[in-house]
Amino acid sequence: MNFTYYLMGEREVPAFISSQVRRGFYLIPEREEPPCKGLTVVCAGWEECSAEYRIDRTDFPYHALEFVASGDWELTIVGGKRRLGPGSVFSYGPGLPYLLRPLCSTGLSKYFVDFSGASSQTRLHEAGLDPGNDGFVAQHRWLRELFDQLVEIRFMPAASQPRLARMTLELMLARLPAGLATEGRLSQAWLSFERCQNYLADNYLELTSLSDAARECGVSPAYLSRLFARFSNESPKAFLDRMKMNHAAQLLLQNKLPVKCVAAEAGYADVFHFSRVFRKCFGVSPSHFANRNEIPPSRN
Repeated sequence: MNFTYYLMGEREVPAFISSQVRRGFYLIPEREEPPCKGLTVVCAGWEECSAEYRIDRTDFPYHALEFVASGDWELTIVGGKRRLGPGSVFSYGPGLPYLLRPLCSTGLSKYFVDFSGASSQTRLHEAGLDPGNDGFVAQHRWLRELFDQLVEIRFMPAASQPRLARMTLELMLARLPAGLATEGRLSQAWLSFERCQNYLADNYLELTSLSDAARECGVSPAYLSRLFARFSNESPKAFLDRMKMNHAAQLLLQNKLPVKCVAAEAGYADVFHFSRVFRKCFGVSPSHFANRNEIPPSRN
């Protein structure tokens, strides 16, 4: 099996990163901050894992927070075994053994952030996730987006990476107490919505029809729309368009691809239709967005 790691610059993959991943995007700040009372992000990443993935540690030098984006997992940690699914979060730290393994063979992805600092354990406690504990974030889109922002800091100038990473982690930990859900708050309708939203988020590049997506999720197109109307502030089509346009924006800024190629990569055969949807999402055309100096200042 070939493993692909995406890093910026000449950074090496740390020894604690598993080789049992299919793809991985990692932030490893290129400049280290001096020791401080706050938090320092050592490494963060997103991983698409293989069925053979297995982490069995008796110790780890940093505090860490992990978030399950997709798949079915089993965590063995203090207090026994826990079954984790999309939306699950757990933490660990120095001197705490744990075992993480998948319970399915496909659709396995997760995020993590490793950090240090004198206040690490205190901040996890305040977030409601003392090392060795796990929880569930019902409305977890915000958490996924913060993890995406954290990993994408690797594209920022090296001098600003540590500060931006620390600020993003601080925001993540500050929001967790309000985001953690209790089992009693979860309804079957909410679980159906989560399943459908996760399917759209994981397969947006391949999806050309919401009817096909609804069928894969085991619901009707009408019920899919009702679920989004009840639990989201956007329609399933708007959510799918946003996922595609965010991907297109990254290609325009990072890879400097022609608009026609970006449209095809995002699943649009009609470049003019792609440009209309892009302008609706970002307020400017794809060609203007590619040149950030041409983007007009915000009026907000």
